[in-house]
Amino acid sequence: NQYYLSKKGPFTSKNDRLMNSEIRAQWALDFSNNARAYERVVHALENNAFDGRKIMFDGDSLTRQFFISVGCLAWSAGYVEDYDIPVGVHLGGTNKILNNAHYDANWKLFEKGNIRLKGGGELYYVDLPADSKILELSKRMINNACSKTERGGEYKIRRNFGNGLLGMNERDVIVFAAGRRGGKDKLISTYQTIFQCVKDANTTDTLWPHMMYQLNSVPSFWTDSHNVDGIWRDGLDEIDKQTCQKSVNTDPYREEEKTKLGGLEIPFIGETIDLENLGQYHVWHGDCLHWIQPGVPDLYAGELADYLVLINRT
Repeated sequence: NQYYLSKKGPFTSKNDRLMNSEIRAQWALDFSNNARAYERVVHALENNAFDGRKIMFDGDSLTRQFFISVGCLAWSAGYVEDYDIPVGVHLGGTNKILNNAHYDANWKLFEKGNIRLKGGGELYYVDLPADSKILELSKRMINNACSKTERGGEYKIRRNFGNGLLGMNERDVIVFAAGRRGGKDKLISTYQTIFQCVKDANTTDTLWPHMMYQLNSVPSFWTDSHNVDGIWRDGLDEIDKQTCQKSVNTDPYREEEKTKLGGLEIPFIGETIDLENLGQYHVWHGDCLHWIQPGVPDLYAGELADYLVLINRT
């Protein structure tokens, strides 16, 4: 992302842009290192917590950043055996994982991805469906979760990888996220129903995977709602709008998710991260939603690794 950051921005010269970007990129890397994100992922890998598991990241571009962090940290530790990320290499070089870590890759070219790890573990990413397809998809997912007949078999994800819908079993993990696009309210309602059915099910009659939920990010645009579609504060010029607030109030989408999905025994990812006060780690340059990488998404990776170690023991 340093390359991307250095090319854009409100600063007077290329050198100024590069300096500002490099400083904040170093801050974001230090933040990741101080949280020991890499060490936590390596600990999980070394203790076979990823082995033999399919881990599905089902969400929007924020979840894609999460998937990228797990993949890159595993790559850095030498645990990636192969990968299939169907998007062109934007920044040159031969390492497609690292070169495609640029979050701003066109979503139409990065709707899914697969990273295969030593020990038989696999990471999958699928992008959220279009708003027009959510209702049909939700009906199938709810039927699968709430039908006793359907629960007797594998859970099937909603995208093809190879010859058909990928099946997942009780060793596998799915990270759901409603994201911030249109249709998020429908998705939250769907997840609420699914999680309730899974909670109510007799655990002896299902081979379903572990389920987790990635809480929404906290944007920090200079607007009344902190979202990009809010009303910009008075007195801001175009340069100000390219920067981000360092601290904001919590995000209403995030609080809605906690309210509606809390109590359903689904672990939250990102709940303990102080996102309200991390505005300096956003991309900036007009993007106060996504994160510089390495940076905040690595903490999500660390939380997932901790969870895998825990369920591997039990």
